[in-house]
Amino acid sequence: MYRRDEARFFERMSQSPLFAEAINSATSIESAILIAVEHGFPVDASSVRAAAAIKTPRKGEDYSAELSDADLEGVSGGIMEDCGPISI
Repeated sequence: MYRRDEARFFERMSQSPLFAEAINSATSIESAILIAVEHGFPVDASSVRAAAAIKTPRKGEDYSAELSDADLEGVSGGIMEDCGPISI
């Protein structure tokens, strides 16, 4: 699968609740792949698994493409203290 196709697939998953529901309610990875292929997305199992983690907006909710400062702080790396000597 090309990155462009994967990006289109992820975009559809995040913007279409019905499509996301169809993929997420599939009974197997193979059936989820079949649904995606029928909709023009040549996906593989890893793409389906990654897409399953994408939240779809519900009515009245807005998922911005940008992370807030609080989101960034929550996922930022920490400071390593007293790690001892590092050997290569």
